[in-house]
Amino acid sequence: MQLLWGLIWKYHKDKFPNLLTLARLALTSTVHTAGCERGFSVQNQILTKLRNRLNVETQSKLMRVKLCCLERNVIVEKALSVWRKSKTRRAYALKMPNLKVLLINTKVERSTRALVQGVRDKLQKYPDIINPALDSIDAISKESVQILSHIASNPQQSTLYEPLMEMILMNQLQLKVLGVSHPTLDTICQSCEELGLTAKLTGAGGGGCAYCLIPPGNIM
Repeated sequence: MQLLWGLIWKYHKDKFPNLLTLARLALTSTVHTAGCERGFSVQNQILTKLRNRLNVETQSKLMRVKLCCLERNVIVEKALSVWRKSKTRRAYALKMPNLKVLLINTKVERSTRALVQGVRDKLQKYPDIINPALDSIDAISKESVQILSHIASNPQQSTLYEPLMEMILMNQLQLKVLGVSHPTLDTICQSCEELGLTAKLTGAGGGGCAYCLIPPGNIM
C-alpha cells in the first residue's frame, strides 16, 4: 500500500493535488483506538506508585523505546554510547574497584511481576513502614557508592571493605522487610555470615542468585 501511494503521488500529484491531499488525510485517520490503549497500558507499566517521580520528557522517551524498539532495528550498543555521551553520568563517572565476588545460584524459580506486586501491596497496606525501608535502601546505595570510590583509590586497604560489608548486610535486611527474599537466600546469607562474609540477593530476589563479597586476603 505504501509503494502504491508513493507511485500515485509521484505521477499524479500535479494533476489531482487537492484530491490526493484529501485521500492522504483520510488514510491517516485511525479506525480503532488500539494504539491509544496500548500507549496508556505502557504508561501505566512505566509510571507506577513505586516509580512516580519521572518527568514528562523522560517518561515520553521510555514509552517511545517500549513501543517502538521491537518494531525497529535498534542497535543497543550505539544507543547506550549516545546516552553516555549526552552528559556526565554518575554510574560511569564513578571509578569502580575490582571486587572478588562469589555468585551463588539458588536454583529457585521466581516471578519478578509477583514480587513487585507484593511490594506494591505492602506499600499500600503499610506505607509508614515500607516507605522508610525504601528510603533506607536508597541511603545505603548512596553510601555504598562513596565506599566503592574509596576502595578504588586504595584497593589493598582491607579496612575499607568492612563498611561495604555492613552495607551489604543492611541492604539484605531491608530487602527482607520488603518481602523479596527467600528461605534459601536467607540460608545462604547466614552461611556466609558464619564464615565472616556477607551476602545478599541479586535482581528482584525471591530466588535466583545471591552474591557474596570476598575481601582481599580472605581464604575460602
